[in-house]
Amino acid sequence: TGALPAGTYNVGEERAYSFDEYLDVLAAASALTPTVVRVGESEIAARSYFPFRDLDLVLDVTRLRACELEESPSLSEGMRETWRWFSRQGLPADEPTGQEREWRQHPPVSRQVLERSG
Repeated sequence: TGALPAGTYNVGEERAYSFDEYLDVLAAASALTPTVVRVGESEIAARSYFPFRDLDLVLDVTRLRACELEESPSLSEGMRETWRWFSRQGLPADEPTGQEREWRQHPPVSRQVLERSG
C-alpha cells in the first residue's frame, strides 16, 4: 500500500446505523446483553444530553474509497477488535456523568425498562 495524498479523510462505512442496530453491534462484540431504558422526552430533554440525536450523519468516504486501499473492517469487526483490545488492557471503569448519577439515584417516574436479548 502506498501513501495517501495529503488531506482529510472520513473513515467509516457507507451506511448509517440506527441506535438499536448500534446497540446490537456493541452487544455482539462484548457478548453482553444491555438493559435499555427508554425515557420519554417529557422527563429528559434528549437534545440537552445528546445534542446530535435528531441528526442522521453518514460520513462521505468517497475520497478514501477513490484511493483504492484494501477493504477496511466492518463496524462489527472493528467493535470486536476494539473490545478485545480493551479487554486485554483492562476495561475502563464505569464513571457516570453527574447527570447519569442523578438519574441512577432518582429515575424518571414513567421510565420503561426493556431487556434486549442478543
